[in-house]
Amino acid sequence: MKAIKDVASRARGAWSLLTVAGAVLIGGCNQAQVVNVWRDPSFEARPVRSVLVVSQRSDDIGRRLWEDALGQDLTDHGVTASPSYGEVPDRPLSKAEVTKALRSGEFDAALIVRPLPEEREARWVPGWTSYEPRTWYDPWRDRQVTAFRTRVHRGYNVVDRIARAQITVWMGGDDPRMVWAATVETVNPSTGDELRKDIASGLVPALTKAGLIPGDEKRAHRS
Repeated sequence: MKAIKDVASRARGAWSLLTVAGAVLIGGCNQAQVVNVWRDPSFEARPVRSVLVVSQRSDDIGRRLWEDALGQDLTDHGVTASPSYGEVPDRPLSKAEVTKALRSGEFDAALIVRPLPEEREARWVPGWTSYEPRTWYDPWRDRQVTAFRTRVHRGYNVVDRIARAQITVWMGGDDPRMVWAATVETVNPSTGDELRKDIASGLVPALTKAGLIPGDEKRAHRS
């Protein structure tokens, strides 16, 4: 009986470990990645204080949602972010209008987000083996008996949906220019809100690393 209890205890421990590992993988599967990063080598990075957030989506609602989502993450990171729909509510800003806004001195920089076509990527999930308990009453022994049986889980194909957005940063002044660009992508977002949240959460650390927005130490010093 002790041997059976020991086996059951080990199985429960292994199941708990698999559950925790599964939670880590699930929790991390939607983390956005920043790829294809370009940076103007002649530009000396400096943290900006005010940013005009511009979405190039053609639909009004989608444009507002994107600008608000990115603007909120920038604001949380110590940057004054202004959505472009506050300047022109009925359509995306043109390049000339962005340039004019940057030359006005009201904004240090403009962050422009452009949606990119989604991609599909197939991958193989390998099979695995689990041990499942089965308990029954043994009338001859007048007690419950537990045994563990092997269950083989077959591998299967999964097609991931990769959602992407192109981000460019333009610095203001007399001659506004693009100084940083990248593609931010996330895998299998379940909703539009999740997509925007993932893209924003992946973008802000990249901008901090590039020295374009204040880091945590600078934010603490300012506060």
